Amino acid sequence: MLGVGTLRPPMNPATSTRVVTIQEQVFAPPSQVSSATWLAGRAGLAILFIVSGYGKLYTGDAFGQAMAARGIPGAPLLPTLAIVIELGGGFVLLFGAKTRLMAVLFAIYTLVATLIAHTFWLDTVPAVRSANLLHFDKNLAIIGGFLLLATVGGGAFSIDGWRHRRQLRTASIPWEGKT
Repeated sequence: MLGVGTLRPPMNPATSTRVVTIQEQVFAPPSQVSSATWLAGRAGLAILFIVSGYGKLYTGDAFGQAMAARGIPGAPLLPTLAIVIELGGGFVLLFGAKTRLMAVLFAIYTLVATLIAHTFWLDTVPAVRSANLLHFDKNLAIIGGFLLLATVGGGAFSIDGWRHRRQLRTASIPWEGKT
C-alpha cells in the first residue's frame, strides 16, 4: 500500500488505470483558453510589482524618506527590501514558481503596504482622503486577486504546471514491482 505523499498517482486495481483525483478535477485547467487566462491574470498581478520595484531602483531614497516621515522603523532598509520583494518576487510570480506561496506572501505584503501608505481615515483634506480611499480599495482588489491565485495556483503555463506534469509522467513509469 502506498503511503501519503508518494509521487505515484492512485491506480484502479481492477482496470490498472490511473484514478483522477478530486484535486485534478477541480484545479486542472479545462482548456488552453483558461490556461492562457490564468497566465494573463498572473502576469497582470506580477507586472504591477515588477514595475513598482523597478521604479524604486531610482526613487528608493524618496521612498525611504517617506517611510521615515511616517515613523516606520527600519526605514533606510525598506527601499532595498521593497525592491527585492517587488522586483524579485514579481518575476518569480510571473514565471509561476511556487505560485500559491508567492500569492499569499504578496497578499500579506500588499495588505501591510496598504495599511501604511493609504491611511485615508487620517486625512482631513477631502481630495487627499478620496485619493487614498481609491488606492486603498484598489489594493483590496489586488489582495483579492492574490487570494484567488493562491487558491487555483499557477495554471498549466507556469513552472508549477510544468513540475506537476513532470511529476505525473515520472509517477506513471512502472516501479518494477516495488511498492
